[in-house]
Parts: sequence; structure tokens; C-alpha cells
Amino acid sequence: MEGTGVILHQDPLRRSEDIWQAIASFIDFLPDATFAINADGEVVAWNSALEERSGVKASDVIGKGDYIYGELIYGKRLPVLIDYALHYDNEITLRHSNIKRRGHIIEATTHGVDPGSTHTIHWARAAPLLNSRGEIIGAIESIRDITERHTTRQELTESEERYRRLAENAQDIIYRIEILPERKFSYVNPAAYHITGYTPEEHYKDPDLGYKLVHPDDRYLLEEIATGIRSIDKPLPLRWIKKDGSIVWVEQRNIPIFNDDGEIVAIEGVGRDITEKIEHDIEEREHADEILRYSHVLKNLNKKLNLMTGITRHDILNQLMVLDGYLMFALDRTQKTHNDEQLEQYLNLIETASQNIQHQIEFTRQYQNLGVQKPIWHEISSLIEELPGNGIEIRNETSGLALYADPLLPKVFSNLMENAIRYGGADLSHIRVWFERKESEDVSLFFEDDGVGIPEKEKERIFERGVGKNTGLGLFFIREILGITGIIIQEIGKEGQGAVFEMIIPSNAYRIDDR
Repeated sequence: MEGTGVILHQDPLRRSEDIWQAIASFIDFLPDATFAINADGEVVAWNSALEERSGVKASDVIGKGDYIYGELIYGKRLPVLIDYALHYDNEITLRHSNIKRRGHIIEATTHGVDPGSTHTIHWARAAPLLNSRGEIIGAIESIRDITERHTTRQELTESEERYRRLAENAQDIIYRIEILPERKFSYVNPAAYHITGYTPEEHYKDPDLGYKLVHPDDRYLLEEIATGIRSIDKPLPLRWIKKDGSIVWVEQRNIPIFNDDGEIVAIEGVGRDITEKIEHDIEEREHADEILRYSHVLKNLNKKLNLMTGITRHDILNQLMVLDGYLMFALDRTQKTHNDEQLEQYLNLIETASQNIQHQIEFTRQYQNLGVQKPIWHEISSLIEELPGNGIEIRNETSGLALYADPLLPKVFSNLMENAIRYGGADLSHIRVWFERKESEDVSLFFEDDGVGIPEKEKERIFERGVGKNTGLGLFFIREILGITGIIIQEIGKEGQGAVFEMIIPSNAYRIDDR
């Protein structure tokens, strides 16, 4: 009967040796290591499983006492659980953990040593052996090695503890919602309070709190997930209404948990506060929209300014034509009458000023288009081939080179060509255009002639507006065109040996086709 121990119905005529032999035969079939002792503490049965575990044959231990089984099983010759089944011993209880007793049957967990001297953990059960008169004539103990199971359980516990610590200290909300058999929160970490203002306990009490948190205008997204329109495992940005009424943006990532029938029984998820990111994105979009609006305004203003300057320039040119006409009549009259040299001198000065005004107006016409259109790629060799040589040899060594520059780039080379012809002197015979790569990954493009060159003191001043033998507008204009895409121009030639204009082009403003 349960809790009473093992009762042996002993035949008075049957010898004790026969009883122990019967017990030995019975326990030999048990999978757990099992042995029995008589009332004197002598081993009377030692099954095959225990032989394998201890490495000791039954024939070597049967009939021996003095707690030899303690040494063979647990590594020490001391009373063990089977002795506790015979009679209470406080020392035995101290060497075992989790001792449970149901009547005469005792269970406990203990530590032992296997034949390889490896420490193991055992679950053991012992009970007294009783004769038909209820007298204790011995005891029996079964031992099961639970080391692996214990280790696995301990590792699992430690792993669960680690993940729980991670979840408890995470900045994101981590949750699990049970769907079947009933809907409820089974886990919510403390971050819920910091993000929503609601504690985990409040989530546990109200299974609908997760839905109530969602802004009414965003709840349709949850309905789309429920109806299968939207995938459940995709990131879902939502607005939540916090306990204090303020709005927080949260990105949810959910993982459905299915049972064997393919039904969703739970949802595990993470909610991350993305309010700051959303506000930053909105601010950037508003800033971009504002820039776009301003660009449209500037474009319209530029169009109006171009129209205004065009009209103004047209009106001034018309007046200059009238002024030139009257000057021509006045000069013709003074030359015929030969009676006022001072007046003729003044009229000549007026004519010079009129020509300067025309040059300056022409410059404004060209300059107003500078930077209006976005830069484009120019094949330099083609631009050089289009230059009018006027009998001067042009050596074009720019094959494969393209520059990223303002659409007005062709005027750079036409102006350089015009300056070379105008100021190169009578001995000017050829112009060479070539390029070389620099160690800095920049490229230098050279426009050089064999004319008289430029004095050292003039090398930088020639790029200033209003400086030069003509009007100074050409080289100033060239530097402005090139500067739009970061190209630098300088004059590096030697006086008497010709002018050399070097254009230093950054790596993002050129490309070379080596084919």
C-alpha cells in the first residue's frame, strides 16, 4: 500500500536466503540502479543497472555491510537514504536535499561520484521492506542519475534569468499577449510605464489596454492586420495616447505564435518610442518644403530681374544709339569747320565713354545668365576644335577629358583665345591646350601660347573686373564661370615666353576616358 513500504508475504517455511534471491531477481529488471539491504545493513541485492553505474559486480558486494554501498555509490562510507528508511538518522537528512517523506517511503536529491570520479546528482527513493507481520526486515533504494536534467534545468533557469534581466532593463516595451484560450497580457516589461504611463500591472488587469492606447485614427491599421490586409510581422508605426493624454509615436514589431493546428495563440512584440525620429523627419520635410518654396520664389525673382535688366539694357542701348548718332554728326561738323579743337576733344571723350558703356552692358547681358542653369558635362576636345584660329596653329591635346561646369564654359575658351590673339603680339604662332593628372587626384588643364606673356605684377590683377588693356571683363568673367564647380584658374607663364593659364579641376568635376 502507498506510503507503507514494501510488504513481503513471507512463507514461514521459506528461508530468508530465498526471499532475498527473489528480490534480487525482481529488481534486476528495473532500469534504475537499485539495491537492497537486510536489517543488519548487509547488501542482499545489487541489480545490473547498479553494476553498470558503480562498476562493481553484485558478487563482490553481496553480504557486505558497514555502509560499503555508500562508498561505492556516493564516494563515502557513510549511511545513506536506505539507512534512513531503516531508522531515522539526523546526519543522513543533512547530507541530502529536498527530502520528502510519505509514510515509510522517502525521496531525496543527493550528490555522488561515478566510477570516473565525476560528481553527479541523483534522485533517490528508499523504503523499508516489511514482513507479513509488519516488521522491518530490510530496505530497498533506487537511484536515478539526474545530472544532465538538473544541468539543463539550471542552464534554462539561468538563461531565463538573463533574458528576463535584459527585458526588465530594456528601453523598448517588450510584451506577450495571449490570444487563446483567452486574450490577456502574460508579460509586459517596466518600459511600458516610461513610454505610456501605464504600469505592467495595469496591462495585466485590462487585456484591451493595448488597443485603447492606439490613437483612434490609427486603429484601422490593427484592423487591417486582423483581416489579413496588412502583414503582422512588418514594422508598424502607430500613435499611442499616453496616460497623461500626450501623443507618442511607437514602432511595433510583432511575432505571431502558432499552435500545432496553425492557429495564432499568442503575439510577442517590441514597441520602440520613435517620437523624436518622427518629429525630426517632419522638421526636415518642412525645412525641405521651405527651401523648395524659396527656390521657386528666387527663380521667379531672377526671371523678373532678368526681364527688368533686359528691358533696361535695351532702353539704354537705344539711347546710346541716339547719342552715337548725334556724336557722329557733331564730329563730322567740327571736322568740316575746323574751328573748335577743344569741342572735338570733348566729343572724342564722349564717344569713348559711350563705347565703354556698351561693353559693360554686354557684360551684364552675359553675366546675368551665369549660374542660372545647372552644370553639365563638356567634352573639352570638341570645344577647342570649334575655336577660330585666325591663322594661328591650335594644338589640341585634350582627347578624353570632360569637365563638369556651367553651360557658359565655351565662353572661357573663346575669351582665352581672343585675349591670346589680341595681346600675344606679332610673333604669336601657336596655342597649345593640354592636361595632366596631379598626385592630389586633381587635374590641371593648360591653355598656353608663345606670345609676349604677362608681366609678374599683372598676373593676379588681370582677373579683377575693370583691369586690363581692354575692359578687364573677360578674365573676370572666366574666373566666375569656372568657380561655380570649384575650378581655379591662374596665370603661371613667364613674361617674354608666352602666357600660360592653368585651370585646376577638383576630382568631382572631371572625368577621363582613356580609350
